[in-house]
Amino acid sequence: GVGQIFMMDLDGENRVNVSNSASSDSEPDVQPLIVRLWGDSDCDGEVSSRDNQALLRNVLSQAALSQTQPCPALGTEVQVDDTIRLWGDSDCDGEISSRDNQALLRNVLSQAALSQTEPCPDIGDDVEVLFL
Repeated sequence: GVGQIFMMDLDGENRVNVSNSASSDSEPDVQPLIVRLWGDSDCDGEVSSRDNQALLRNVLSQAALSQTQPCPALGTEVQVDDTIRLWGDSDCDGEISSRDNQALLRNVLSQAALSQTEPCPDIGDDVEVLFL
């Protein structure tokens, strides 16, 4: 496979993927590493009932809600803290389902968290997201 090359500030912040893409003429693909909250489906900076609504619309194959960009579309494969995950798969079981919606709702209502397929970030944790 193709390796990835990253550049970052001396303090470890602002990591950027500068790997060359086979489809380009030696221009690097610059893909910034962004920090988001795990479970913040619309990337507005908080885990809220709107994230539940966005997730449920995805599960029901309805039109997506708007997102604060840059934000991965629900169901998109992204690298989260060095692991490939689906954006919106709150319990890390490999699919987006009503259970993810339930997990988010329990978080919003400050109820006990559902189990997750570990290792998995806790809902509301800061995660580093790299678009693939």
